[in-house]
Amino acid sequence: MIYWYLLNYKIYKFYQNRGEMFPDVYSWVASTLFIQSHIMFAVYNFDQKHKLSKVYGENKVIWSVIIILSSLTYFILYYKKRYIKIFREIDLNRDIYDNKFTVVNWYMVLSIIWFFITLFFF
Repeated sequence: MIYWYLLNYKIYKFYQNRGEMFPDVYSWVASTLFIQSHIMFAVYNFDQKHKLSKVYGENKVIWSVIIILSSLTYFILYYKKRYIKIFREIDLNRDIYDNKFTVVNWYMVLSIIWFFITLFFF
């Protein structure tokens, strides 16, 4: 769960440093889209092998997962501004999370590369 917090924290700080008006909303949407892109690719690959979209409808599965993931993220982290307390704790103990930040940075970079690979080659 800490990696999920750190992903949201990194995106939040990025938009906060840019002077955006609602960095919490951008963080919520962007972190959900990171995970959602992986889910869509997994569903697409699974569907190519098993042809489930004819039975279940591919869009229903993807949108259901996105709605569930977005709702969970909102209620766990952003409901009643819980993110302020969590992000402040991360700020205060930044040296403890240094190794985990590198994992999150790699995840973000590799996710963007993966997105472009799937965009152009699949």
